[in-house]
Parts: sequence; structure tokens; C-alpha cells
Amino acid sequence: MIKKASDVIVGDKLINSSNTQILIDTIESISGNFKVYDLNVESNDTYIANNIVTHNAKEEPEEPEGP
Repeated sequence: MIKKASDVIVGDKLINSSNTQILIDTIESISGNFKVYDLNVESNDTYIANNIVTHNAKEEPEEPEGP
């Protein structure tokens, strides 16, 4: 399953580079200045960041239901 980072909740699990599930038991918001990188990867690629498997998929807008 793919979720936006803002939708992750306590109880969800992440997969690390060893294919081990990591339970999210706390979520905290931090502020400050951080070095970030804009990764230009191929469409729909999975990659590892900070030892966590992640994906560059974009959420597709829902199609309106027809009449």
C-alpha cells in the first residue's frame, strides 16, 4: 500500500532495506532548517531513503462517478 507521509498514523508499518516491517509507534512534528534533496527518478520507481523503502508514486485524482 502506498500512503502520503501526511496520512501515516501510529500502528502503520514501514518496510526497511532488509524487508523487515517497522511498526510506527510514535509520530512527532519537528521544525527547523533541514537539507533536502530533490530526487529525479524514473516513473513509479521504488527506492530506499534513510533505510526505509519508499516510492515516488503520485496520488491520482479520483474520477468522478458517472450518472
